[in-house]
Amino acid sequence: MKLSKRERVSTFADLSGLTTLLGLLPTRPVLLVLTYHRIGNSANCRYDSDVFSATSDELDEHVRFLKPRWHISTLEEVLEVVEGTRKLPRQTVLFTFDDGYLDSYSAAYPILASHDVQGVFFLTTGHIGTQLIPWWDQIAYIIKSSKSITFELRYPSTCRFDINKQGIDVVVRKVLQMYKSIANQDGALFLNSLEEACDTRRPNGAERCMLNWDEAAEMLAGGMAIGSHTNSHRVLSKLSAEEQLGEMLNSKQLLEERLNTKVQSIAYPVGGRDAFTDITRDAAEKAGYRLAFSYYGGVNLADSFHPYDMARVAVYHVTTARFKLQATLTAVTGRSLF
Repeated sequence: MKLSKRERVSTFADLSGLTTLLGLLPTRPVLLVLTYHRIGNSANCRYDSDVFSATSDELDEHVRFLKPRWHISTLEEVLEVVEGTRKLPRQTVLFTFDDGYLDSYSAAYPILASHDVQGVFFLTTGHIGTQLIPWWDQIAYIIKSSKSITFELRYPSTCRFDINKQGIDVVVRKVLQMYKSIANQDGALFLNSLEEACDTRRPNGAERCMLNWDEAAEMLAGGMAIGSHTNSHRVLSKLSAEEQLGEMLNSKQLLEERLNTKVQSIAYPVGGRDAFTDITRDAAEKAGYRLAFSYYGGVNLADSFHPYDMARVAVYHVTTARFKLQATLTAVTGRSLF
């Protein structure tokens, strides 16, 4: 596979010792929150390949690199730092995982536990222990199984796609963006229209993609932390204030009842700047969360924490050399280089 320019620069920095030298420079007290989704190999995946953040080996390498160089925090420590009862001593990292896929339990959890590192797993309560296939995976499945190389999607607007010319991954991303623009309103109509355009049915949910309650409880008992990802994973900014509060309250209550733990944090679904509003932040506070995490990049500096908009960066398949250089430069500059 041909490496990008950034990958080549990162490889040179790693092999030449430049990354190691940069790591000797003074660092800033910064809180870097890493966000992973699925852990595994995306090759030949029938669902959304972009949901895969790293392979098991890559995640293991990330932890091995960071542990001796960064303070790897727990959720409770971050809560104390943000609320002012603990100082951020140096560059600090928190590992988080969204959605509650089965591989959070089968792949991520054993790796973190083997290094005695905590991960925070944000679970969508309506998905736990079900055969449900999330909408983004349904869309990817339909397109990847399409009986037509070219197809025309007529809702919410007419748009024509050519899988051969554009590439399957590009087509999936474009259709996902179209769905997000109308999500929570006519999602069922969108999926029906896509099925018709591609002459393919959505997956039947015969295989379980999401972890169950027993697995979540085992992870919690093994030192992991659990947070909310709402009840249904709908984009909160497209809901009424009452609906947003309900999503957050119901999820929190169910997690606490089923897992016998206090749920202190939530990650906004999708998490981009347009996925939540001031109303959303107010609802998170009213629901009793102490922290809420976004997902549009950036780091959290010691003098500018935003409890209901905690910045997180996406981890997406990169070489270990690039991950190491990005983390090192983030520590030195106090800015996200991810």
